[in-house]
Order: sequence, then C-alpha cells, then structure tokens
Amino acid sequence: MSKIRIMLVEDIQANREWVRSLNKIAKTEVTLEVIKEAKNGKEAITYLECNAIRPDVVLMDIEFKELGRDIHPNGLDTTKIIFERYPTITTLILSVYDDLAYVRQAFQCGAQGYFLKDGETGIAELCEAIVAVWNRKYFVSPIILKRLIEIVKVAGDGNDRLGLTPKEFECAPLYAEKKTAREIAEKMNIVPRTVESYITSIRSKLNASSPEEVRQRLRENVDRVDRLGLIARQFIVAVLYAQELTCEEIAKKWNIPVRTVEADLSVVRRKLNVSSSQEVKQRLMENRPLPLE
Repeated sequence: MSKIRIMLVEDIQANREWVRSLNKIAKTEVTLEVIKEAKNGKEAITYLECNAIRPDVVLMDIEFKELGRDIHPNGLDTTKIIFERYPTITTLILSVYDDLAYVRQAFQCGAQGYFLKDGETGIAELCEAIVAVWNRKYFVSPIILKRLIEIVKVAGDGNDRLGLTPKEFECAPLYAEKKTAREIAEKMNIVPRTVESYITSIRSKLNASSPEEVRQRLRENVDRVDRLGLIARQFIVAVLYAQELTCEEIAKKWNIPVRTVEADLSVVRRKLNVSSSQEVKQRLMENRPLPLE
C-alpha cells in the first residue's frame, strides 16, 4: 500500500487535532501519515530546508496569527515558495474563505487544490482531496466548483457581461457603488424609471439582492475571463479533461449537452496544440502559476 506523507501548516490547535485524525480513521487506498505539524509558514520552510524526509502533500492554511498579529509569510506566500523550491511537493490549501479571489490567488501561487473548511465537510472529503492532489489532479471543494460553474453558465457565449445587456452592464457597477437611481440616471443620461428597471433585471440575472452582492458578482466576473486564450468554460473543460474525465462525465457534472463539451474540447486541443488529456495537463502545469483572470 502506498503512503502519502503530509505536513500540516495550521496555527489553530483544534484544526491540527482534526487533521491529525487522518492517521486513525482515513479509509482510502493509500496510507495517510502526518509527519510534521507547523504553526506558520516560516516554521514550515525551515523544516523543509533542514530535513531530507519531506512531505508529499502540504496542507496549508492561508493566515497565521500569534497574539492577534499576522505572521509572515502567509499561507499563499509559503505555497509559492514551496512550489518554486520543491517541485515534487504538492500543496492543498485549507481555508475558511469561499471568495473566488482567494481561490484565484491560491492557484496563482502554485497550489494544486483548495479545500473549504466550512464546518460541513468531514475527514472523508479531506482524504479525497489529499489523494487527488497527490495524484497531480486539481481539486476544489464542491461549493467552490458550483460557483465557478454558475459563473460560466451565466457567461453564455463567452462575452464578459454576465448575461447582462450592454446598458445593464453599464448600470451594474454604478448600482454596486450604492448610487441612487437618480444619480445613475444622470450619469447614463436616462430617466430614473429606466434605471429602476435595469436594477431589477440586474438583481434577477445575477441572483443578487443588494449592491454588495452585485459588487461581489462583478468581482467574480474577473475570474471568468479567458486563460491561455480560452474563455472560462473552455478553460474549466481543459482542467476537467486533464483529470481524465470523459466528455460525458464533464457534461453530466455541468448539466450541459455533450456536444457543447466536445466543441469546447476541440477548441482546447487546437489552441493548446495538444491531442490527449496528459498533454493538456502538461500545458496547464507548464503555465503555472494559474491565474484565472
């Protein structure tokens, strides 16, 4: 049976104890062993520099605190250092943040996965994530993947307006800044009643109930625009295909037609000049860090 050596970088004792239970109750085809616990990024880097026996996977928190103060380097900076210095080690981010901006930064820094500590995920899900990144597959928690897919579905044909009309898209950031209908009307040279109609449509299309939520959707829209010359939907198809999912499996996961996936995959192969899932994976790895904007 194969063994995965793990280093946990986490400053909260309760979280360390939770992950430590991997050694006792993990039910996987491989043995999971926590060989080192570090309280912050500096301690983790020092361990790697001074020990020949190194982990296969690092479980990395994003923030470290001591006496209420932030400790540097933070988890993302530490991930980048590990990615650049120790290419055989993969990093899985453990985070309470579901903001896609953090997800983007994590992959930019070289993380292989992003696991959300949301109070509902259990040790079995964490085991699955660890094995996935150990096998060099990308992993994101289901709730994060769902949000990414929702963004892509709204994107439609790949333009960057989130399904909004040009006028609605012009109105959205003004509303997100909490400007009144009258202020927006003056800015757009239209009547307030038209602005109110736009706002109703914007909130409906973006599934947002406040200016703050609209601002969040617009911010997430940055995560949707192309990568490696691919629109967002094609990029996510590439990532899933690199994990050796079939077109049928990708289509089922997204609840979209198989022919749409096949068409996107054809574009992926052509633009990346590849012919197999392994070649797609190699191209994605070569182009890391993986900015999603």
